[in-house]
Amino acid sequence: MPTYQTLKRKARIAAGVCVICLLFLLETTMAHRSAPHPASPNIWTALGLVALVALALCVWYGRGAWRLSATR
Repeated sequence: MPTYQTLKRKARIAAGVCVICLLFLLETTMAHRSAPHPASPNIWTALGLVALVALALCVWYGRGAWRLSATR
């Protein structure tokens, strides 16, 4: 069974991945304005999906850590 610290660490890593993907998404959107590329929508889709999955994992692990802390 995972510990509180393990779940909290996983939640923080997932949150970091989500933030990084959102920053790259913003950056590619701005770069598309000056140098449009036909693959940009595919890149946006991939970054958005990874960000959503990372956000879902952050919530999942965060709730698990919260449940473990509440049972202490």
